Amino acid sequence: MLILKTTLSTINRSMEVSKGGKTSNRASFAGRTPHKTVSRNAHRPYAGKPRFNQTVTVLPAKYTTVYYGPTAYYYTGGMYYAPYGGGYRIVRPHRGVTITVLPFGYSPIYVGPTRYYYYYGTYYSSYGGSYIVVDPPIGAVVQALPDGYLIRTYDGYEYYYLDGVYYTQVDYPSYPGGIGYMVVTF
Repeated sequence: MLILKTTLSTINRSMEVSKGGKTSNRASFAGRTPHKTVSRNAHRPYAGKPRFNQTVTVLPAKYTTVYYGPTAYYYTGGMYYAPYGGGYRIVRPHRGVTITVLPFGYSPIYVGPTRYYYYYGTYYSSYGGSYIVVDPPIGAVVQALPDGYLIRTYDGYEYYYLDGVYYTQVDYPSYPGGIGYMVVTF
């Protein structure tokens, strides 16, 4: 039996859904019902962006160096680069990395009363005049995911799986195509 759990009281309500005569607990996501199958095109809005783990020999012309402890990242346009071999690899930043300006094209996302910012698989929260990389908030609905996700099936439902995070495809009328991708946990 699948129970999706969240930390928000507006989302943390279970409802009974009949599946072929069987009943299972499914979470009610503020009126959004997860799709049983996913469309496999969650990355389309990011088409043309480099993929994570792609390597380059030279950094883009304009970048800012940001640190997380001793780890240096070279940040530009919402992308993080780390030294790798004789070049640089596009990576996801550690939780806790801070930047002073959000990338062009970011999306504000509200989970309950809390405002987050999202761009290309990275979530940020305001932090003393800067923005800090945070864990994906349970219940957040984003417009797109970066390429590189996997499709995993659990209890007969398909989920996107990216960087240890599960997303379910939900109806979201305010997004182009009416589809969003909600962070969930089991």
